[in-house]
Amino acid sequence: MEKSKITLWRWVSKDHSSFQEAEQGIAKPRGGHDDPIIHNDGNTQSIFTSWTRKKEIAIIHAKMQEIILEKDFPSDENSLEMLPDEFYEEEVLVLGIVKNAKVIRL
Repeated sequence: MEKSKITLWRWVSKDHSSFQEAEQGIAKPRGGHDDPIIHNDGNTQSIFTSWTRKKEIAIIHAKMQEIILEKDFPSDENSLEMLPDEFYEEEVLVLGIVKNAKVIRL
């Protein structure tokens, strides 16, 4: 039986410190703390990268010359941290470096 998957999207602005890696399909956390709630509150110096369950949300936040990463993850992945949807972004935090994401250029 095939494992169920969840598709997530991440927008990356051209002035983001990891933009060049994102162009290669890599999402790299900034490093720092390991608290998902602190990350969700705005301190993104963490071991997570922020993704969304809704492609439309990534498109809304992305601007010209930015990119969106798309990646399928096993839905039971231990590295996924679902957050309360306080900001209506359907945010999911992914632990560690993500490689081989599909790159969508805007």
